[in-house]
Amino acid sequence: MSLFGHLDDTAFLIFSRGNRHLYAEAVLAVYRQFFSGSRIVVPLRDDVVETLARLVRQRPELWQEAEEIEEVPAGRGRKPLPVPADEVGRKAQHVYGRLLRCGWIEEEPHGFNAVVEMPSAAMALADQFDAIERGLPQLFGGVVVDVKSSIEAIALNPSANALGLPEAAANAVRFTRRLRAILSSLRAVQRAIMASPDIKSRLDTFFEDFIGRILIADYKATFSYAQHPLRFRADVARMARAHAADSALVGDIAQAYVKNGVSPDLATARREVFEQLDTIAEIFEGMTSFVSRIEEFRIRLERRLRNTIRYMDRSDDSITARLAATMRRLDGLRARAEPHGLDLDAPTLLIARPRLFSPEGFAEPREAKAPIRLRPVQRAEADPVEDFRDLLVEAFEGMLEPDEATLAAFLDRTVAPGRPTEGRWLTPADLAGFAAFDALIERLDEPGASEIDGRYRLEPAEGRHDSAWIEAPNFTIIPAEES
Repeated sequence: MSLFGHLDDTAFLIFSRGNRHLYAEAVLAVYRQFFSGSRIVVPLRDDVVETLARLVRQRPELWQEAEEIEEVPAGRGRKPLPVPADEVGRKAQHVYGRLLRCGWIEEEPHGFNAVVEMPSAAMALADQFDAIERGLPQLFGGVVVDVKSSIEAIALNPSANALGLPEAAANAVRFTRRLRAILSSLRAVQRAIMASPDIKSRLDTFFEDFIGRILIADYKATFSYAQHPLRFRADVARMARAHAADSALVGDIAQAYVKNGVSPDLATARREVFEQLDTIAEIFEGMTSFVSRIEEFRIRLERRLRNTIRYMDRSDDSITARLAATMRRLDGLRARAEPHGLDLDAPTLLIARPRLFSPEGFAEPREAKAPIRLRPVQRAEADPVEDFRDLLVEAFEGMLEPDEATLAAFLDRTVAPGRPTEGRWLTPADLAGFAAFDALIERLDEPGASEIDGRYRLEPAEGRHDSAWIEAPNFTIIPAEES
């Protein structure tokens, strides 16, 4: 049984030796480049190998342990990859082969190429690696806006928007876990800062670990921006409680759950709706305490750093002379600016913290919306070039996946009528013939797929087919009148 029932047994073997950092970076590079969801791509084997070669070339220090270079396993009916002449190319192919053997990626033949996919379990694990590497940044306001929009949409149209409720509750729970992780990491950051040997190391730890990797991305705006979405947390909690108290609305949502297969029956669906609404309400009602604890830690940590910076240079006598010279230069600038009516505003290190309740925090009135002007709707005209391109793409895709009639026509052209013929004596003449021959080889492994349009039958035979096009097991083609 594979690890956890989903991962390959050897999935973590690549992380157990000296080059473990290389393979960790390789998994992240392949995931971020092709499978992170930023764009939908279907990478070829050469694309993935090129990405790994770029990693090996840019990070040669990751190759710390000498490994015996292994060849990439050849797929069904495919020639082995040619061994590159340069060392970087050989290492890239070796890393690709290790990822392939350990189940982090898998190949699938598609037409004339081999495309690469990442299994779902490996992709989920790589996504967590990527999140840890990036520091798990979060947008506080984004969670509030997302949940608030889902709650409001459910009230407007329960049948169409009911499926947004489970995702909203899951987002709220995930963000709560993130807040708990922040709170558990604060003391570790504080110990690292206080244990730093010099002020530069302390500041680097503060800005990189605390602000860059642990703190919420829009945390500052939470306390300085009056229109920050956090101010709607009470509204979200109130709406969730109101929805849970509306039996008719809960019934509509439950019916949508049953209709879309989310819940097996109506009673279970109603119970799940109550639990999800109650979860959202409790999380948003208790969110203030989490934010307050983080704010208290931030103030305490900044005060310690400020005191450290204030007293670290007191033993240096040269600081007094530098301050005196700076003050004399500022006085000279003010003296030259006064005859011209200029007010010199010299920046300081002291920054006033904005207050939560002040005239500057009042909401700005909204501007009147511009009236909608009526304009005729222009119909989009079809582009004949795009239509012709679509026809070409459709024809090419049909060639890659030939149907029964296409396979039968290929055999009519290549097999002598009325006599059995072995596949090793057939040689494709063009790309269409290669695709048809490759489809015939696939049918050898599919039970009940040996019949071709009722006119031919395939049977395995001794020997192998080996040509410039493909290398595959041999088979016999028997016409229907001979069977």
